[in-house]
Amino acid sequence: MGQIALAQYNQIVRMLLATWTVACALTPQTSDASRALFESPRVRELRIVIDRKDAQRLREAPREYVPCELLEDGVRVSRRAALKLKGAAGSYQEFDERPALTVRMDRDGANERYHGLARFHLNNAAQDPSLLREWLAAEICAEADEPAARVTHARLWLGTRDMGVYVLKEALDLRFLGRNFSNPLGNLYEGGFLEDIDAPLERDEGRGKLTRADLSALAAVFDEPDLGERWRQLDELLDVPAYVRFTALELLLGHWDGYALNSNNYRIYFPPGGKARFVLHGTDQVLQAADAWVWEFPRSLVGASVMHNPPWRAAYRDELTALLELFEPEVLAAKLDHAQARVAPAAQLCGAEFARAQAEGFAELRAIALERAEHVARQLEEGEGERESFELGVAARLDGWEEHSEVDDAAFEYVDEESGVVRQVAAGESGRCVAGWRQKVVLPRGRYRFEALVETAGVRALDDEDPPGVGAGVRISGAARENAALGDGTHTQRFEFEVHEELAERVLVLELRAAAGRARWRDDALTLTRVDELR
Repeated sequence: MGQIALAQYNQIVRMLLATWTVACALTPQTSDASRALFESPRVRELRIVIDRKDAQRLREAPREYVPCELLEDGVRVSRRAALKLKGAAGSYQEFDERPALTVRMDRDGANERYHGLARFHLNNAAQDPSLLREWLAAEICAEADEPAARVTHARLWLGTRDMGVYVLKEALDLRFLGRNFSNPLGNLYEGGFLEDIDAPLERDEGRGKLTRADLSALAAVFDEPDLGERWRQLDELLDVPAYVRFTALELLLGHWDGYALNSNNYRIYFPPGGKARFVLHGTDQVLQAADAWVWEFPRSLVGASVMHNPPWRAAYRDELTALLELFEPEVLAAKLDHAQARVAPAAQLCGAEFARAQAEGFAELRAIALERAEHVARQLEEGEGERESFELGVAARLDGWEEHSEVDDAAFEYVDEESGVVRQVAAGESGRCVAGWRQKVVLPRGRYRFEALVETAGVRALDDEDPPGVGAGVRISGAARENAALGDGTHTQRFEFEVHEELAERVLVLELRAAAGRARWRDDALTLTRVDELR
């Protein structure tokens, strides 16, 4: 066969494989060949074999695939699989440590599958010695009819190295979309490390040229300052009821490193002609505290806007109440005990130290999980407390501040002194500090006065800036300030601004722009007053 004919033949084969893959994704879940893998009571033994030169490639370029051989229970599954390292801060480990891995069965057009999976992950559970948090979160999501990757376990050898028990997790690919959505041919984006939806997220699945037009359209909604108009636009592009349920599950699970609370560990899917859906991901640190607060306000773009809408916030409470039954202690105890009976024998084969760590991790997770429902029920009964109404002429106290810095070496300190809470920021050795504390507030139409008491010590202006607007001061994000506290002393500061929309979000800022020195603000002296209605 000539080179041209061979190239045409290979192109036809690739097209047929792509068509077959899409057809499989559209096949009903009842024919899913991977179901048996995730429902099996057995921990499989996997061995991955790679050449010495490819092992060195993984040391030098760990995110690039290298060919490998895959065996299960001593039987060869593939000679044409491919492997790379995965993970972010906290879970990533080098090749010669205990790395997390992604395995592809369809690399370079290979028509192979591992129990129906074209791609799967082997997570090292570096932050979860129980090995069961991702599995439990997946089980709860399945019962809540919420899309999430399925999870099981495998004992892994990397060549001759016994790596211990790993968390085996399906990839969020076309087949995953086919199982969870009526149309899997849309765009699936991966939320990068601490990246919100306004970042150029990587596309994991999708057809056609990558323009990110769907993602950009959703991100553009948050440029609208009028919350009423923003909510209208958001409702057109986002499946709000599904998002509310997604957020309720994140907070019930205590997923502090998820989308709502940290703009991290998520996927977002745009079905063709449909509304965006979020997918839970990276749940290896859920259920770390039985009393995790379900009323904590989201910091993410979508989460903050949705939860500022009173009807949607009420729907969130309803979802918490409805989903709480999935956290009944007896139900979770049965699930966890069943899983431990499967995982513990495999862990014991990995050595006494590995088995001890896994057993202790399991005991801790079980205790937290069994107490979770009681704590959430109490939080639902007590409610989230009165939210600030900003009554005309009444100075509202402000709390809920978050650190914000444009430099690497600003030093933050939160001190609970006998006389009250103090927030401090100090310049670092670089000689350039642009940092401070920020808080989002939702305000009705009106004129406002933001007041603070700031104590400065050795504050020196930046060389490239002159007053006003330097030193320690207060303002709202996007606005310049005239107050500027330098040197040493205690200063009373005010910043006035207006809100012309019926309801709008503003960000209050306590900042230090300085070459040296520190600034301290007392919480009990931070107030915001609505001084005029602007009717």
